[in-house]
Amino acid sequence: MGLKTKLAMALISSAAGAAMIAGGSFALFSDTTTNSGNTFTAGTVTITDNTAAGAIFNGDALVGNLAPGDSGSTGSLSVTNSGTLDEWVGLKTTFSAVADSHNIFSDLSTVNGNAAGSDNHPLNISYSVVVKDPAGTQVGATIDHTVAVGGESTDQTPFSLPSGDTATITYSYTFDKAAGNDYQGAKGQVNVEVDAVQSRNNPLDATGQPVWS
Repeated sequence: MGLKTKLAMALISSAAGAAMIAGGSFALFSDTTTNSGNTFTAGTVTITDNTAAGAIFNGDALVGNLAPGDSGSTGSLSVTNSGTLDEWVGLKTTFSAVADSHNIFSDLSTVNGNAAGSDNHPLNISYSVVVKDPAGTQVGATIDHTVAVGGESTDQTPFSLPSGDTATITYSYTFDKAAGNDYQGAKGQVNVEVDAVQSRNNPLDATGQPVWS
């Protein structure tokens, strides 16, 4: 048998062996593990009013019979973040007139024909906010804010209220001692709206406000 024949036979034998290996059956050890139960749940934003006494100024004896120079701070509102997410909370304070009377929260200079601004001494409203954790420890500094004359239709001085914490908002009023006769018999109503929105992924903008909706 010549050299060429031997080489050809060797190549045929190698190819046949490779074919047998490729077509053979193998038992390979293997295993699988599963990581299950991955449940996603959206958090909640819930603000709860703890005030049981109704209108917050009802307990003040002077509110229904004000005289220039009167002031008080008996109006208190308590709210708790009963949701699972930390929140920004904003207070929307609006003033409204009462039928058949002048608005005590506005400039009444011209009521009796006087010059505009001559008796601009409306009733002023302010509030302070104290946040406490469930153990009763104050969180952060006390926030003090004076409501703009005429009321505020947008949320002001938003503050952080972590989940489970409670904010006590104490409202005060001051009736300028310089208020003149234009204010006799004047009335007005204060309405307070408490708004809450998630604080995570919702930073304050350049004006100090989060996105409220």
